[in-house]
Amino acid sequence: MKPGSAGLYYAAYGFRVLCYFAILPIGGWLLDKDSLGRFFYYLAVINLIGSVACLGLNSYVLRRAYSPASLLIVAGRSVWLISGLYLILLPLSMTLSEIAPALVLIAWISSLSIVGESALLGLGRRAAASGSFVLHGLIFLTSSIIGLWAGASFWALLIGLALAEASVLAVSIRVGALSHLGRPVRIVGGSLRFFGKADRTALIYGFPLVVAGAFSLGLASLDRFLIEHFLGFAKVAEFSLMYALAAAGNRLILQPFNLWITRVYMSGSAKGQAWRDARKSGTRIMVALTGYAVALSFVGNMILEVIGRDYHVAPVNLLLIGGAMTAFAGFILEALRLKWEGRTVYFAALLGFALLVNVSINLALIPRLGIEGASTATFVAFWALFIYTSQRSRQRVVNSRVAGICALVLLSGIWWSIR
Repeated sequence: MKPGSAGLYYAAYGFRVLCYFAILPIGGWLLDKDSLGRFFYYLAVINLIGSVACLGLNSYVLRRAYSPASLLIVAGRSVWLISGLYLILLPLSMTLSEIAPALVLIAWISSLSIVGESALLGLGRRAAASGSFVLHGLIFLTSSIIGLWAGASFWALLIGLALAEASVLAVSIRVGALSHLGRPVRIVGGSLRFFGKADRTALIYGFPLVVAGAFSLGLASLDRFLIEHFLGFAKVAEFSLMYALAAAGNRLILQPFNLWITRVYMSGSAKGQAWRDARKSGTRIMVALTGYAVALSFVGNMILEVIGRDYHVAPVNLLLIGGAMTAFAGFILEALRLKWEGRTVYFAALLGFALLVNVSINLALIPRLGIEGASTATFVAFWALFIYTSQRSRQRVVNSRVAGICALVLLSGIWWSIR
């Protein structure tokens, strides 16, 4: 990929992220805290269903990038298998609650758009992927604003999300990334064939990623469910806005590296000089995210107060969540080799360990400390995940001394904030 196209891709990705964050102040102005908290709560449900229902196939599609013909076949079969699963989930959801079927439908669109986006990247269609990112951001922003002004409550944001995800899927189909779809009648046949001998590798590789996806989203979402249970939707809104602000830096700082390392893996050159460059980049990313976390503790509330004074949080919470995002980025960097070497079972086990730590601490602290307890649980779980992965890594991406200094800076800031 040419440098120019890489810059365009990153700019488009940044635009998509910024459009998501741009709607949050508008949502905060036009919705009460309870309604905004419901949006974040249902968004967590959608993300959890959508990621698990992908069955790890989006990663398997990327692994077929060496052969465009093979990638197109796998992407097409993935669409049918995922759709077949949702045709089972949809009737089941109707027995749960009135809102459940709508959430499953949005998750269905999201799952297919993830596969479509992976197919675009695997085929090297960076311009199309960039265009889909811009389209996603614009549709989500404009449709959500129109819905909010029309008084559609949190549903405006959920419908805007569904339309935006559908636009990515439409671009993938339009440019041929999902050209091997055939007719809808092939849903059952294509799904059954996917379990055949030729595609057992996909299931062996992908199933642990299904589990890992559930664990990963549990880390990012389960605290919302617990906060809602103990504290209510209004506190979910406070915690989620703070979390979103911290995650913004993580995405924008980490994405250029992800773009580069994916290209390295797909070209088969993930060794030698490439890994020396990866270690340099990984170390810089940890330093940058640590700086972002510290800065967030000073200016985060200024940004949150743009939405409303009701969303003001203690600076230590911003530092805890920002520091947790730093550790999670470190885990992603260290775990790259696990996924690309096919060690997906170990990858899933690591995330399961972190999820267990996170849930245990959340259950102990949220009833006593509120969102401060949730922030503490996230910080401890993510750093435990990063440290354990780093110690077990065959070839470290992040320099251990630099990681230690970053941890010391964050802990010092936390102590200073609470003293």
